[in-house]
Amino acid sequence: MFIIFLRSIIHDRDKSNVRPRSADEREDLAEYDEVTYDMENLTYQDTGINATEPPEKIHRGVEGDDEVEETLDWLHEHGATPPPDQSDSVSSPVTDIEEITTVEQASSSTQSSVPSTLPSSKQSLTSEPSSTTDAENTTTVTQDDAPTQSSPPSTLPSSTQRYGAQQNHSSLPDISSQFTTPSTTGLPTPIYTTSPNLNSCKLPNLDPWDPSISHLLKDVGNDPGCRGGYPLPAFDVKNNRLILTGEVNASLIDFSEVNVETIHRDNGDDGYVHYANQGNPFNALAEKFQPSNVINKSDFFVLKYKLSSGKEVTNYLARAVPQQDVIDESSRMRQKLRQQGKNKGLGLNVVMLGFDSVSAANFRRKMPKSINFLKRSLKTYFISGQTIVGDATTPALTAMLTGLYEKETPEGRQGYDNSATIDKWPWIMNLYKEHGYVTMMGEDDPTMGAFNLRLRGFEDPPAHHYARPFWLALEERYERDEPGLCSRSTFMVNYTLDYVLSYFEAYPSTPKFAFAFMSYLTHAHPNHLSYADNDIVRLLRTFVDRKYHDNTVIILFGDHGSRNDDVRNTMQGKLEERLPWLSISVPAWLEKKYPDLTSALEHNQHIISSPFDVHATLRHVLTYPEEPRGEKTQSLFRKLNYTRTCSEAGKKKIARKERLPLPLMSVFRVL
Repeated sequence: MFIIFLRSIIHDRDKSNVRPRSADEREDLAEYDEVTYDMENLTYQDTGINATEPPEKIHRGVEGDDEVEETLDWLHEHGATPPPDQSDSVSSPVTDIEEITTVEQASSSTQSSVPSTLPSSKQSLTSEPSSTTDAENTTTVTQDDAPTQSSPPSTLPSSTQRYGAQQNHSSLPDISSQFTTPSTTGLPTPIYTTSPNLNSCKLPNLDPWDPSISHLLKDVGNDPGCRGGYPLPAFDVKNNRLILTGEVNASLIDFSEVNVETIHRDNGDDGYVHYANQGNPFNALAEKFQPSNVINKSDFFVLKYKLSSGKEVTNYLARAVPQQDVIDESSRMRQKLRQQGKNKGLGLNVVMLGFDSVSAANFRRKMPKSINFLKRSLKTYFISGQTIVGDATTPALTAMLTGLYEKETPEGRQGYDNSATIDKWPWIMNLYKEHGYVTMMGEDDPTMGAFNLRLRGFEDPPAHHYARPFWLALEERYERDEPGLCSRSTFMVNYTLDYVLSYFEAYPSTPKFAFAFMSYLTHAHPNHLSYADNDIVRLLRTFVDRKYHDNTVIILFGDHGSRNDDVRNTMQGKLEERLPWLSISVPAWLEKKYPDLTSALEHNQHIISSPFDVHATLRHVLTYPEEPRGEKTQSLFRKLNYTRTCSEAGKKKIARKERLPLPLMSVFRVL
């Protein structure tokens, strides 16, 4: 058994000095390149690593672990390899505690106590001009800053200590801080934080504007340019009736030429829709404009009308129609739970808004207005240690929504024996239904959907309000542009955001759980994320203004970082892919009523976490004050161990020759 420590700072190195790796060396992880191993200080020292040179293969979004293996090969090739395995001389297995004790004794006999606090980020992340060598710097940090394993640190560094002055509840640096502006230090990333546990997973502090990727970043602004060539929508929906938006004068509309087609999901089929003609909802003979008749046959419909000029206009509309049977069933369920004494939980609504391929670093680059609103107007915790548990979107969403690895669920892959639709997976939406919640689920790209691309999808809708039919209709009728930004004059992100808002309006007194995932915007174009900045702020401000947030947890998240652009070919990009965005905003009153919960969120901001923790947190909303049972990991409403390892965050332990789909290029523990 041995522990592989990667280098704390990756240095620039001329590519001409890189020694080609032979086929034999690539095949066996036991073959090591030359490396200087400082046993006294437990660090690796190499002659320098080029932070921007990628492996030969460029990852283009195909699920699998091949490139992770190539990344490890590349790291080994540049000197970031383990020392020779000393376990051959040991006749019996060594426990984790024995291993740590042995390493500590070999490393230093003077480190006998644990400091009361960890070093601040300024101590570990910045470098003053000095003539000392890398080895001397490493020795200084190891001797002065690194805690030992005798006991966990008694106190954690505050967010101010680690990231400078900011609002007391926020761990995210200000946009103007040294960590969110273009790097002026010249130091390449990643720069790893210290850890008091030799086995714990070290989180890289990445500069979003690192020089190695600065030439690949493009500022596209905030306007997706959807209105060019198309008239503005004349109608909106209020209380299930068509009303005028104010953008178009009623005198310019021919109300005798209006038609509505509702969109419906085919029974038992997740791949097809059909349409029902509802005719003209207006009284064409009315002298003055009046709202239309009620349109409540479906959440989704196609509206066609003519202007007085003869120009035909088509709009697609999505809004949640309240279902009275769902409201009645929710009331009965909650009454039954009260009678049985099982009405536990926090009583909070939950809304989850996800972005495909959005890393924490890219969110910081592209969403400054949203971050500012999250920090200044909401009680938000930024979970900077969130990482991935597999390759691509499906593993992340499966872990979040079921608490399982995909391979642990009933077979649902297309083309496999005994495969079936995935209705029987243990979906979190079903748990919320059982607690009297009305549920909503939507993913905007139906052809690349996490549960439809490789999987067989759902026979029955997985939530009371299921947006897939709307997106299938848009695709079927080619009602979007190629980048996935616009449908005629509508920015498509707003279909999702407005649907969520209408859902909260439709059920003012019923508990709500909403999950919405947006893929079109950023799956292939990470720079396009900034187009959504203003609209995310609009949604958040609406939640505040309408007091939806008073009893709602808002979770913004990414599934992983970008996998389809040139940033992904850099060392920075590889690390960003493994560190998706996650923020959790809670009502202001929660801190006073449940200080243990908000204290845990504050504590957990800089510790490795995973989608499994998010699943446990979603269940904890329903079970509080009891903790959810049977979870792989633990809720973020409980303090995580500061010395947490990757496996404790939900990563499986792996065999020596197995491919290594680990979340961070930091510390790998190989058995």
